[in-house]
Amino acid sequence: MESKPLELNEKLRQIREAKKMTQRELADSMGYAITAVSSIETGANNCTPDALRLFREALDIKHLPLLESERQSYKDKGYNVYNFIIDRKLEEAKELLSESTRLITKHKKVWQSTAYMEKREYHN
Repeated sequence: MESKPLELNEKLRQIREAKKMTQRELADSMGYAITAVSSIETGANNCTPDALRLFREALDIKHLPLLESERQSYKDKGYNVYNFIIDRKLEEAKELLSESTRLITKHKKVWQSTAYMEKREYHN
């Protein structure tokens, strides 16, 4: 008997359970309500790209095995699995760039504030 490939929600649930994590612990680390995690794991709601990123961070998942539906979608477009991997790596790079930009902006504001305070102290 051939087994059906797991869907994303089932994979996420299995990974969480393998890490001995409760839905509440996962929801807390993601900043989500437990009902949101539950509805994604049961398939009642779809997992958005943002939610998937939070699942990956909370569960420390470097990558998810390719889903059968994703494979078929790429085959239908005439792509191969390498196109899929490249797309995922590009998304990861965009996330890192976005986070880096956010941190630089945050630190720039701190540096500007510090320089302003030092300038005021020097002139007083």
